[in-house]
Amino acid sequence: MPANNGEGKECKLSKREGDCNDSLVISYDNNDNHSNKDMIMIPQTDDEEGISSNLPPLDGKRAWIVLAGLVLIACLINLHLSWGVMQNYYMEEKVFSEGNQVMRLTFVATLFDVFFRLCNLLGNILYTLIGFRLVLILGICLIIGGLVISSLIWQLYLTYSLCCGTGASIIILVGNQNVTTAAAGGDTVYRILPQWFSSKRLSTANGIFSGLSGIGGIVIAPLSSSINASLGSAWTYKVTAFVIFACAVVGFPCIAERKVSVLSEGSGNKKEKKKTIFHNSFGFGLLKNANLVIWIIICPIYLCVVGLIMTFIPPSANAISLSDMEGAFAITVVSISAIVGSVVVGILADKFGNINVYIISSLIAAMSVSLLWILTRSIAGFMAFSVIQGFVISGYFAVSTSVLISIVGIERYPGGLRSIASTFSILGPFLATYLDTLNTGMEPYFYCKIVAGSGYMVCALLATIVKLRMNSKLIAKI
Repeated sequence: MPANNGEGKECKLSKREGDCNDSLVISYDNNDNHSNKDMIMIPQTDDEEGISSNLPPLDGKRAWIVLAGLVLIACLINLHLSWGVMQNYYMEEKVFSEGNQVMRLTFVATLFDVFFRLCNLLGNILYTLIGFRLVLILGICLIIGGLVISSLIWQLYLTYSLCCGTGASIIILVGNQNVTTAAAGGDTVYRILPQWFSSKRLSTANGIFSGLSGIGGIVIAPLSSSINASLGSAWTYKVTAFVIFACAVVGFPCIAERKVSVLSEGSGNKKEKKKTIFHNSFGFGLLKNANLVIWIIICPIYLCVVGLIMTFIPPSANAISLSDMEGAFAITVVSISAIVGSVVVGILADKFGNINVYIISSLIAAMSVSLLWILTRSIAGFMAFSVIQGFVISGYFAVSTSVLISIVGIERYPGGLRSIASTFSILGPFLATYLDTLNTGMEPYFYCKIVAGSGYMVCALLATIVKLRMNSKLIAKI
């Protein structure tokens, strides 16, 4: 029944079927002739949703099948895990005659990260306009096409960096990000994974997704090293493209939306709908939330550190007289350890609090860099570093979605905002590489290691600030 709220507005209680949580919506219709509505969204509980809809159950068998398909597709985005192997091969074999090879080759990975971060916004818009299946197909085609035609270094900027980075970006967006409730009365656009799992299992599911998607690194890194030695880099890219195609063929049929995303109800025509999508994708109004701003700052720092470590593990292995294969194997060890670590971090986050677990994982990562990566001179110490680093390296990805939901509540975190912030992560490898060129008295890659360890410590400090702002009790579950 309509009611009057005492301010000249008619209040209606309704249910929005397009929302992932079957939110109840209280809308206030102005008495004037304007079509705009003030909307307040009240999320239902998981039990209420199961009773009031005919949708597949949360956390059910279908959810785990979708997760398995997303994991296979996510293997496509882990090309950056093998770039350290390729860069080390190019440097050892002197494949390119251009000067300053380290900086030029590092720029390939840096550009990959640029497009991987910025094109989240493109994926968000395409997902809304054409649906997730066409977005996945587009991403797969970009990655495979980019790999097949990769050869010369200037082509790598266009093929590996642009094509593969863009393809990976829109694929991961479809996989596990949830992007936005309009702050001004728009619609909610959910990505695949958060649709299928309740809040009690979301961190666990994200942990499994983040960990198992690292299988790509387990396969691609040693495969790249082996093929480089026997057939050369051109064939490495072609074989990698075939592996990615096989994963896509198996994983694609398993993926489905639990609910079909809809465009904003407040927009009357296509032009207005597109403007609404673009506006909602950024959500700059959320910057008034100080906790969100601090968490956004953590994002590029963390991504910078992870990218730096995965890029410089193989050459730093060579610097202590380990072989190319042992350097590639270290990447594999990181990926294997990440599978277990991400799942464990997700489970612990659901039990003890997402931010709490993230702070601890960041501190462990910082100590492993300081005590093992910097000081070790043996293969045993190097592999110990790889195991520990892999175990905690996906901590951010395992808890990020749940943390963002806890910070902004109903106003879901917009993908465009994080895309802009995460782009600053490209400065890390450049800074570390530049500092290393100034290194005359220290061991190779010493400054890279210092930047990585310091970055983890800064992330832990900022996360602690967010935790204390949300709850001043140190042992509170946050």
